[in-house]
Amino acid sequence: VNKSGGILGHQVQLKIVDDTTSATQVVTNYQSLITQDHVDLVFGPVSSLLTVPAARVAARYGYAFLEPAGGAQPVFDLHLHNLFLAQASPVLDLGQSFVDYILSLPAAQRPKTAAYSSVDNPFASPVVALVQQQLQAAGITTVLSQTYPSEQADLGPVVARVVAAKPDLVVDGTQGEDGYETVKDFVQQKFSPKYLFMPNDASDPVNFPAQVGVRNVNGIYTADTWSPLAKDPGNAAFIKAYLAKYGGTADQIDPTSAEAYTCGQLLQEVAAKTGSVSNAAIISALHS
Repeated sequence: VNKSGGILGHQVQLKIVDDTTSATQVVTNYQSLITQDHVDLVFGPVSSLLTVPAARVAARYGYAFLEPAGGAQPVFDLHLHNLFLAQASPVLDLGQSFVDYILSLPAAQRPKTAAYSSVDNPFASPVVALVQQQLQAAGITTVLSQTYPSEQADLGPVVARVVAAKPDLVVDGTQGEDGYETVKDFVQQKFSPKYLFMPNDASDPVNFPAQVGVRNVNGIYTADTWSPLAKDPGNAAFIKAYLAKYGGTADQIDPTSAEAYTCGQLLQEVAAKTGSVSNAAIISALHS
């Protein structure tokens, strides 16, 4: 954007602050950005758990809240007029894509039994619940269904229950480093289900293989809100610009970068259509 003259003649300056994945810190951050730094605009954080408190702060000060992620239902239950999700596809689509794949298999190849395990998190547990509901209805027997608290430090007992159930299919909704520990525990216990679906952590194309071992990722199914193969407008330009700046290959791009890019795309469109990037103009334009 800045290479082409900025937005409405203004160069864009980014201020990026660390929320330490804390709902308390994220509130402090947005209050400081708005009341002390007097930033013109804000973008949302990376998680639904952080989006809820951050969006409330932005709403209180009349700021538009374009968010790259944070699409769990509790975010929309707030009914905030200033909040807009720019994510390429909704969170629940992560589970639906896997369900569609399993049900497309010939009956003889489908798993007969399934175990469902998830952290109590609005990004993970709804996806796992959707998969369970649909696969149960399709005749796949549930042999385990468990939800564990987000503050659980030792996942050993959680993983042990999955292994003991001996399912053909495991649907595992993890968050953060839980996914790394889960796979490492499976490997240690020599447990390899026919199908393992991890919609969240396994979608990281760089850190996940590095943490669990490259030889341990083949056969793990995952899904994400973005793909380098997507035909969405601007996707090819995004990939070209990203690789020019950071190198690597398209399949190594973290989807969160693409999600953040969409916020910029929305902002550009508002500027082009209205000639303004005031918060009131953004909110009004996107609602229309």
